[in-house]
Amino acid sequence: MAKAKRGNGEGSVYFEPDRQKWCVSVKLPDGKRQRFRFETKQAANKKLREALQAKDHGLPVPTDRLTVGQYLSDWLEQTIKPGRRKGTYLRYEAAVRLHISPVLGKIPVARLGPQDVQRLQTALLAKGLGTKAIDLVRATLSGAMSQAVKFGLAVRNPVPLVDPPHAEEREPEPLTPEQATVFLAP
Repeated sequence: MAKAKRGNGEGSVYFEPDRQKWCVSVKLPDGKRQRFRFETKQAANKKLREALQAKDHGLPVPTDRLTVGQYLSDWLEQTIKPGRRKGTYLRYEAAVRLHISPVLGKIPVARLGPQDVQRLQTALLAKGLGTKAIDLVRATLSGAMSQAVKFGLAVRNPVPLVDPPHAEEREPEPLTPEQATVFLAP
């Protein structure tokens, strides 16, 4: 029995002997072809199904080339800078530059998972950051990933799946006799 051939626009999966990889090729709406390479035929077929589903829904074909660092840089300039107050942009930009990109910057956006967010939080706690600073970093990353999900660059936002660190309860320090005298003075 002969194997059925895919029709036009249905993509293709083939083996590249020189690279020893399976290749997926999908024609994009603009006429260009996007290719992905995999170790196994099963992984290639899975990517082809995902790509065709995204294409059918008018979404961009997910790629592993766009890293968190690249995406956050574009997100800050294209979304936050024109649409938010300058102070918000500066806080988000500092969170990305100082905390998120050094830890998560090289990970593909499509592969960012809860374990990566947990690793980021652990690194921030090790730096000595407080819970309010970590909440700002989480809010920045969560906002960016929510937009990535809307744009079809990621399947889900992993930030809400990880519990934020709890604030340490500090023992209240009583006033010294001198401070109490100053406080109660008329």
